[in-house]
Amino acid sequence: MNQERSKAARQVAVALGVGLILGVSTPTLAQDWIGPTPMDYANMTMNTTNTAIMNYQIERMTGADKLKKSRSKTTTSRSNRIVSPATYTYTATDAQKASVLNGYIQAVAKTNADLAAKLREQFTKYRYDAIFNGLLSGTGLATNNLADVLAAYTVQSWMIVHNKQTDLSSAQIAGVRQQWANALATTKLANDASARTRNAEELKIRTVLLNAGWKDAMKVGGLPAYGSLVDKAFRSLFKLDLTGLTITSAGLVKK
Repeated sequence: MNQERSKAARQVAVALGVGLILGVSTPTLAQDWIGPTPMDYANMTMNTTNTAIMNYQIERMTGADKLKKSRSKTTTSRSNRIVSPATYTYTATDAQKASVLNGYIQAVAKTNADLAAKLREQFTKYRYDAIFNGLLSGTGLATNNLADVLAAYTVQSWMIVHNKQTDLSSAQIAGVRQQWANALATTKLANDASARTRNAEELKIRTVLLNAGWKDAMKVGGLPAYGSLVDKAFRSLFKLDLTGLTITSAGLVKK
């Protein structure tokens, strides 16, 4: 029985990306439509410029790492800047959303053509942005802001990793949002609206897929295995170990 659950968890873990529990405990359109898929998709990295995000800034703010003495005062000062999250607002046209979605599916097709075909079919029926907007209801997060979308992805990933099935407070979510706003300040995303759009829209897709996988994992009793894969995926993107972090009104902090 345990082997069957583990296998099922690996299958549903395919849908890794960023969405449940950001304040949404009711079923969404994304609840059942992904279905079982191969686990190797869980190891995909983002197509877009996630590497532009300065990981050390997040590590410093969470206490997960210490700045080396050789780092300049300028660098330290920048990492401590308090930046308005509104800085990262963007506007995405339908054409831009379609382009990001097509690029994402094409990347999936390189390793899993069957999954890519299924994703294309489902995203033709259901708009990922509409599902994502529903997931953010009641969280205080905006749907057209990169810092907010990153906060959504981070909070959901953390909750899955820690099997946290009750909503976080608006203050906790806002804390993570502010961390991302600060961390993005010295990247090109601060001044490049096109890059913000690409990154945020792909993260929305990953959020919707993660939501579907999370719910399927609950159904088959595969949450521990799924949570482990979510943690692995998050680390591959942002070099952060969610298992050693908690979330307070200050955002992600070391336990």
